[in-house]
Amino acid sequence: ANDRQAQGTPWWQRMVMFILFYWVMMNFNRPRPVQPSGDGLNEPVVVIFHNNSLPVGTMMDLWTFMSEENSSFVPAVDQLVWKEEGVPYDWSESATRKKSIDFVPSKAVQNNGSLFLHTYWMKAGKSPIEGEEFEKPLLYHSHQLNKYITRAPIKKTKNLISGELDEAYVKRRQWEEENNMEESVVQTLSYWKGNFTISLVTDHSSFQKGTIPPQVLKFMTFDEDGNYQPIIFDNEFWVLDEDLMPINSTCESLKLDMVYEPVSIMKWNLMVQMEESFSMQRSFGAGAHEADNVKKILLDNDPYILAFTFFISVAHMILDTLAFKNEIQFWREKKSMEGLSVRSIYINFVSQVIIMLYLLDNPDTSWMILFSAGLGLLIEGWKVTRAAHVSIGWKGPIPYPVLTDKQSYSGNDTKKFDLESMKYLYWALYPLVGMYAVYSIIYESHKNWYSFLVKTAAGCVYTFGFIMMTPQLFINYKLKSVAHLPWRVFFYKATSTFIDDLFAFLVRMPTLHKLRVFRDDIVFLIYLYQRWIYPVDTKRIEVGTEFADIDAEELEAYNKKIAEQENKEKKEKKDKTE
Repeated sequence: ANDRQAQGTPWWQRMVMFILFYWVMMNFNRPRPVQPSGDGLNEPVVVIFHNNSLPVGTMMDLWTFMSEENSSFVPAVDQLVWKEEGVPYDWSESATRKKSIDFVPSKAVQNNGSLFLHTYWMKAGKSPIEGEEFEKPLLYHSHQLNKYITRAPIKKTKNLISGELDEAYVKRRQWEEENNMEESVVQTLSYWKGNFTISLVTDHSSFQKGTIPPQVLKFMTFDEDGNYQPIIFDNEFWVLDEDLMPINSTCESLKLDMVYEPVSIMKWNLMVQMEESFSMQRSFGAGAHEADNVKKILLDNDPYILAFTFFISVAHMILDTLAFKNEIQFWREKKSMEGLSVRSIYINFVSQVIIMLYLLDNPDTSWMILFSAGLGLLIEGWKVTRAAHVSIGWKGPIPYPVLTDKQSYSGNDTKKFDLESMKYLYWALYPLVGMYAVYSIIYESHKNWYSFLVKTAAGCVYTFGFIMMTPQLFINYKLKSVAHLPWRVFFYKATSTFIDDLFAFLVRMPTLHKLRVFRDDIVFLIYLYQRWIYPVDTKRIEVGTEFADIDAEELEAYNKKIAEQENKEKKEKKDKTE
């Protein structure tokens, strides 16, 4: 369906591609060991290793302070919000600690100010505060508790009938005027995360010099002896955008959940690589909600479903590739349009043009979505050139395309049935499109009349696009045949669609949206039923070869093949009679 093409790569395909990319990077980007120093028989060989600077089971005290200062922060008793004593550096259950606090934010924090947590890992009994027990910390880390998100300016839209401006735009302008800001200024807002999870990577691997993987090395720090300090992991992997709370003057109290827990190097590396992959996708134009969708899948499902998701996702990508390859091959080799709905191909092309205009009218559209829609438009345009004879006509100085039906389409009942099916389709679509347009112009806001037309047309394509497949069903019914259809392409696409339906149960979404996902299945099931009641004779030569498009030798060979086939069938019937 058209709306599926415009939505970009599904999240499960991105997750599979990330896992494959991660495996390749881990296995093919390993540095080679540095050759040991030493030359000659009398000079000893020196092999340098990097070890963890903290032994297993090292007992530490955890000190956490809250402050609006970052680089100039000096720990004080009145800023201490969390202290844990006797925290071991190992995998024991006592290594995990938790605490929750509620506090009143200052005016500075309420007015887009920043707030930080400063965490110190101290030797048991020592303190980071200047005084009698003061000592240099074993480890230190600062963490920002709020997140700044840039919100794009709200577009100026209005009701085209009443001229009333959109309510969200009016409120935004009022806020800008109160703060002496110009119109359409990009706004940066502060949001409260509400969770602070800090971890030490618990790993005591010994690395030979030059063999540390680069994706691990960039997070390491080394002491004067060449030993590496434990990696501090500021774990925000599970902080989703939907969990963020805006900080403003109405926030009288804020809650903070603090967690300290050990983490393995494999789990840490996987989460870091996934975050870097999400960041790369955002730099290419992907939205933050796409990364959150993947995380929701990991949160909401058990490992067995996730493993099932992985294998099904691989199958989905393979099926999509095979469907694309076979569809191109089918239309490249297809010379006859007998039994195929040419009008549906025209409508699909127009639908792709509408989607492209809608995406171009929306400034927030990423270039990845535009590329996907542009590729779909080119393919649909190419299919039009295969389904009809395309030429250029002139009306004065203005050129326009001229579409002429092929003989294999107009010279039999295919065109008649196609036009009849389109007549019934228009009867169904015109009232739906009209009601949607009336609703949109009365209750929705638009930038201008062009935006209204494009948005309304795109909404109809997204909502009623699956109906465009029904004319082919009508032609199959009238001809009592499905031999002309690309069944291999149909099988790949139908299977991919059923996989999409399966994932609808794994992703959190409204019930009505889940039902919307299953709309294409009805058409595909009817196709399967027609395949069953109109079986294809595998001995039959493909009908509808367009003689105008082949030369005399091919036509003679074609007629000869038909004659041989008929003689063979007559002989078989005669043998059975005798």
